[in-house]
Amino acid sequence: MRHPRWNDGMIIALLFNWIAYKQSGNYWHKIRKAVFGTDIIQRSGRHMKLSIGDVLVGITAGQDPEALFNAAFNHSDWTLLYEERVQNGFPTVFGMVFDNMPRELAAELHDALFNHRGYVGALSVHLEFAPHLALYRNRLPPQYRLQGRRLRSFYSMGNMDGCDEHDLNDMRSLGYSDLDFEDTGAGRTILDDFDTPRHFARVTAFRSLLSGDLADGEDCAYELAMLLEDLSPRLFNVLGAAAERLSDAENEEEVAQVALSGRRYPEQLAEMRAVEAGATGW
Repeated sequence: MRHPRWNDGMIIALLFNWIAYKQSGNYWHKIRKAVFGTDIIQRSGRHMKLSIGDVLVGITAGQDPEALFNAAFNHSDWTLLYEERVQNGFPTVFGMVFDNMPRELAAELHDALFNHRGYVGALSVHLEFAPHLALYRNRLPPQYRLQGRRLRSFYSMGNMDGCDEHDLNDMRSLGYSDLDFEDTGAGRTILDDFDTPRHFARVTAFRSLLSGDLADGEDCAYELAMLLEDLSPRLFNVLGAAAERLSDAENEEEVAQVALSGRRYPEQLAEMRAVEAGATGW
């Protein structure tokens, strides 16, 4: 099913059936080795952020299994799923969710992971769709920032106890040479007010507006949106509102309102950078 406001997705989830792994072991370590061991992500040089975690762990009382299945797997506009593996794995699904992953890169990984028995497929994630937001973002903590051979392992709100040097050593053995830690601030915590479908609808409107104007279209629009989210997600209150108004504008007065929002953006950006200099942007 395709929502009329969705763009082609470049938030991509690689999905795995964690029951396929020995319960005595750490299935994340095995999955990580399978994915990064291909060297496809490293060679791409793509700037991405990765979140990981259990998308689904079971069916709770009162949940409709069919509705849950449809919400998780049938509301993407781009999918490469092995249907039998998905059916057999549901509802024990682990996800690696990449922000700013091109579909071509996801397709290459999909083919490379065919023989990995726990892999069930890939799909695009649309955070303006509330079930996707709940399943593929709000439940999954951020893990890494990736770009070529450069990797930053995330920790939250100055909590250096969350930094794992052993994890960095493991990733060094998988082809990364420039490794360090990065503080995500209040992102993905109870202090994060930018975790609603309405917020991500604004982000989508902004990306849609820019896709037709930037040199590399959608590709650049997704990366710019990701970087602005890092800088300060509240900026999309202005950017998204302006993009939405412009797409619906029918007269000069409505265009003038868009221009007003546009003038407010650099003012807010300058104020935030003055306050948040040296911080993560949250």
